[in-house]
Amino acid sequence: MNTEIKEILDELMEFHKTRNASKHLKKINEQIGEKDVYVFGGKLLLWHKLVFLDLELPNKYDLSDHEVLQERFKEFFTLCPSINKVFKLEVDYITWADDISEEEQEEIRNYIHENHKVQVRIRRNKI
Repeated sequence: MNTEIKEILDELMEFHKTRNASKHLKKINEQIGEKDVYVFGGKLLLWHKLVFLDLELPNKYDLSDHEVLQERFKEFFTLCPSINKVFKLEVDYITWADDISEEEQEEIRNYIHENHKVQVRIRRNKI
């Protein structure tokens, strides 16, 4: 994985923990706000988190049934152009950037899996 891709992924993961935007996320954070950067950056990271066993790894993040998500991700990719070095937004799905090899995809997935911690919140309701 090249240095710039690692930097982008690290910034997405750091933002998810601290909500502090730096180099790649500063402009988008100012434009759409930290909540949306958190949500949409988190969706990109979670897409590659290895949380399911014995399932085929998805090469596309399907947005075909979600017109609102399509528009919001279009805005995300426009305001954060560096994300295009890792992922590519098509009309109704997100996939890998054209120049990311299968070996790099695997390396990126493993890096996200090892370094991105997903917070799980459990709510207990009294009956």
